[in-house]
Amino acid sequence: MKPDFLHQPIPGISLTGAPGNAPWEQPPKHASLDEVIDYYSDRLVDEDMIGNVIDVIKRDIPLLTIAEGMIRMGIMEGIHTIDAGMLVKPVLVELMIALAEIYGVKYVIQAEDMQTLRTMPIEAIEKVMAEAVTEMQEVKEETGGLIARRKK
Repeated sequence: MKPDFLHQPIPGISLTGAPGNAPWEQPPKHASLDEVIDYYSDRLVDEDMIGNVIDVIKRDIPLLTIAEGMIRMGIMEGIHTIDAGMLVKPVLVELMIALAEIYGVKYVIQAEDMQTLRTMPIEAIEKVMAEAVTEMQEVKEETGGLIARRKK
């Protein structure tokens, strides 16, 4: 069977879609930072997602890289804006640290930490975790809770 060259798509036709049809060209589904934090915290504690996140953390992929990937997907799907994504990044990293601690998995926060992964003293980890807990408690007091549900 010969190819029908007369009934093929015109080159570049995929680039001529109507503006505003892409999810990132629409208003975001979650406008406030609290809603974005709720969205990601719900996803991270989902039974199906926890196993995937722990598997990725076990592969020594930096938590910042994982968080940035999740944020980019959220932006592309129209879940939130770029600004909200940048503001929620530290919260995502802290949530993944908590998951790794709960499951007893070693983790890398950023790519530069790869050299110190196996030599980091326990005192340094405890100090960072104590500071993070203190900061999260302050945020909780200011906002009424990091993962507080909004009343509808």
